[in-house]
Amino acid sequence: MKKKISSIGLIIALIMLLTACNQSFYRSLIDNEFNKNIDQRQFTEADIPREGWSEVDYLSSDGRDKKAFLRLGDKAKLNVIYVHGYYWKGKFSYFDSILDGYLQVGREDDFNILAVELSGWGQQRMDRFEDFAYDILGGAQYLQDKDPDLPTVIVGHSMGGYAVLLAAHFDTEDLLDGVVALAPVDNMANAAKYREINGEKQVPWYKRAFVDLTDKRLDAFFSSYDINNLAEEIDVPVVIVTGKEDDHPFPAMAMKIYESLEGEKDLYLLDNTFHSWLNFSNKNKMDMIFEDFFAKIKAGENLENRELNLSSTLEDNEDDFKLIVDLDQEIIEEYKPVDLAFREGFNFGHKKISFSEDNLEQSFKVSFNPEQIYGVSPKLIDINGDIWNYKFLPEEEAFYLLSKSEANSYEELDSEELEAIDLLIAADEIFYGQWAAKDFLLKGLNAYEESIAAFKEILEGDIHENLAVKYTYFIYEIYRDALKDLQMAEYYYEQLIEYEDDKYYVAKAIDYERRNLDYKNIEYRVAKISVEGLERSDDEIVIKQLSYDKGERWSDKEQSLTEQRLYNSTLFNPLELSIDAKEIRDGEVEVNIRAGETNPLMVHPVEFAVFKALDLYNSQITQFFRNPFGKGVNLYLGYSWKSEPYNNFLSGPWWEVGVSYVGNKGRVYSWNYKDFESHKEFNNQNYTIDGFKTGVQFDQVLRSDLKLRSKLNYQQNNYIKDYDIEQEYIIVGAGLDWDNYGHLSIDLDYGISLNDDRDFNRLALQWRRFEDVGDDKLVYSLRGGLASSNTPLNYQFQGGGYSFIPLRGSEFDMAGSSYLTTNLEYHRSLLDDSIFGISFLDVGKIIEEGNSFSQEEWSFSGGLGLVVNTPLGPLRGDFALDLKEKDRTFNINFGHTF
Repeated sequence: MKKKISSIGLIIALIMLLTACNQSFYRSLIDNEFNKNIDQRQFTEADIPREGWSEVDYLSSDGRDKKAFLRLGDKAKLNVIYVHGYYWKGKFSYFDSILDGYLQVGREDDFNILAVELSGWGQQRMDRFEDFAYDILGGAQYLQDKDPDLPTVIVGHSMGGYAVLLAAHFDTEDLLDGVVALAPVDNMANAAKYREINGEKQVPWYKRAFVDLTDKRLDAFFSSYDINNLAEEIDVPVVIVTGKEDDHPFPAMAMKIYESLEGEKDLYLLDNTFHSWLNFSNKNKMDMIFEDFFAKIKAGENLENRELNLSSTLEDNEDDFKLIVDLDQEIIEEYKPVDLAFREGFNFGHKKISFSEDNLEQSFKVSFNPEQIYGVSPKLIDINGDIWNYKFLPEEEAFYLLSKSEANSYEELDSEELEAIDLLIAADEIFYGQWAAKDFLLKGLNAYEESIAAFKEILEGDIHENLAVKYTYFIYEIYRDALKDLQMAEYYYEQLIEYEDDKYYVAKAIDYERRNLDYKNIEYRVAKISVEGLERSDDEIVIKQLSYDKGERWSDKEQSLTEQRLYNSTLFNPLELSIDAKEIRDGEVEVNIRAGETNPLMVHPVEFAVFKALDLYNSQITQFFRNPFGKGVNLYLGYSWKSEPYNNFLSGPWWEVGVSYVGNKGRVYSWNYKDFESHKEFNNQNYTIDGFKTGVQFDQVLRSDLKLRSKLNYQQNNYIKDYDIEQEYIIVGAGLDWDNYGHLSIDLDYGISLNDDRDFNRLALQWRRFEDVGDDKLVYSLRGGLASSNTPLNYQFQGGGYSFIPLRGSEFDMAGSSYLTTNLEYHRSLLDDSIFGISFLDVGKIIEEGNSFSQEEWSFSGGLGLVVNTPLGPLRGDFALDLKEKDRTFNINFGHTF
């Protein structure tokens, strides 16, 4: 088997270097993500607990100093520990908002309450996820020391839900008597890789790319503790609560945890509820859940089993599935509501259905094939004495009626359906009103005015500020996008920005206004330009790339051109580069440019380690110094001591030096000098060249989709084949890159011989395009080139293998005066957008000088590969087969093949 960069030793070396580098990199990431609030705890008035609370010190179960908020009840019958989630500290105000009111109405005396502050979110570092469990268990011991006869329940939200379940796993001293996990995470790696808000991933791809590697190496980050694997060792009662409308993948994670638990357990699925709004939307149900669970813990009673005995069948249709559910038990009531949930991996679906004595079967469409189906009779708030009745509330009857409606417009609704809408909007549980306004009127009927009226009616009630912001944003969005009423949209935008801009929907509106100016109807002028993020460089290095100045016109084209010029300069970190424009007065905008600088040696720590490893493996050392002086100057140095003969990919020895300068208006000037010795073999002909080359190049980003290139090179060398030839050439070249329908690259070179009459010219074209096919990708390219008949062998088109002209099943040993190739790849998503499997096909021919196109045979190559997206771009390994010669190759490299 032929191999390029395929040594097992190289692979091991790369893994070791990646490991060593990532240890340092992810330790830094841990500090940024988990320990960023160390010694920075600043209390505001809202953070200080109400009367009766105090801040106390205690020891974690592994002996570390900890702080918490404590409230002791005069008639306490239960110890309760609250555990915050990500982005929060252990301040009482957090749970005071999440569980607003439950412990405030005649119940506070019944509990000793401790609100802990997890390590990493206050004055204590977090070094491993076990710290979370030990923080909680130390708090449990602290409460039990005060009153050893009281049972202890721990309650955690989101990451805190993960923490309380982990604490239950580590509880070897039987300190705990019950667990409530609200919207819990089953594994921190899953939360990082899959979490979405409004369909957008919340952890950047360059962090997610190495999650699995890190998971194996650093327990301190994205812990290897998966609750699903530990759940069987949790032997206290556990209640799982999640919102049906929570972000992907939280409901599925909650359901997986529930499935994994083997002891006493219960699962509550709250209608139309988001991640942090469990109580905002479902106050009565949350009160019921806590009161019922706490009462059973205090009385030492078992949890009742609310699961229904269901059987199901699945019919596979062309575009979806039909799920048929049967209720396998006797029906006592006239009808019975059922909360149905189903899961496949991290996909989650739900349905509220109703069975009756005459109808024990329900069917509906689902978009995936469920691997787990769970049904429960929901406990409702209608109480007769101490008995919870299973029956529809009026709001649920209205909800069920409208969900079956066949109306296609507001005018088609009958009187009963109109009354149902009014009932839902007036309901105490806000999610009913939101569903009626947004999902039924707005999405289902496109009844924009009616939806606005419904939202306004909800806003007139006594609702939480976060919900007020959310519904105000919905009204603003309808006026802006659906009704195109910019005056009313502006009115509600002004209401939104009166709230704090760290609220999600406020920030979303601000971001929209900055990025979606009305370019069609208004001509904007630049009133102010601001630059942020530079440390070594002066702001002028950014300003000189702009195609506009203060007072000049601003448009979306100007923004796109600015982005491309800053990317092309290579001076700035592409992961931090952002540009937005905000209207500050009628027709005037402030342009804000954030352009974080890279380290002079690298964009990313992994870059340095990996490329230095590849350099050393190839007997060379190279380094690009990015803008070390802050003046727009980049430097390059390279040295190779490799002298292996006739290695077309890596010939040497050589040394090289270069410098580039970023000028005005997207211009980049560069110069390089290379002294070299090469021993190569093409078309079964060996030759050696020994000499130097130097030249200058000028590039300019002329438009956001058009880059022009030109060069002037001088090369002098001895060309030794059958005899020694002195070659001395001046080569003039021009080219362009055009990104419109795909990427088109055109290069034209003219070589002027200074010591014989072998002048030559070359024309090369390349076109490639990426197409999304669902989560997968289709990549195809077409390449061609034509050179004059007297072009020397060392200046001809050289290809094969994994070169610039890829025919991957063959060797890189073909040269010719013309070529034509096409390449096709299909990228199959295997894990989110981090890992892809690839199948590819290469077809082409490289025509030797003196031969006609028809004389050469077509070359066919096919193969399979695997791509891992990394912070440096794709890392791919490919196995290829020459379909005619049956030769095989294997290749590992960074970047795309074409």
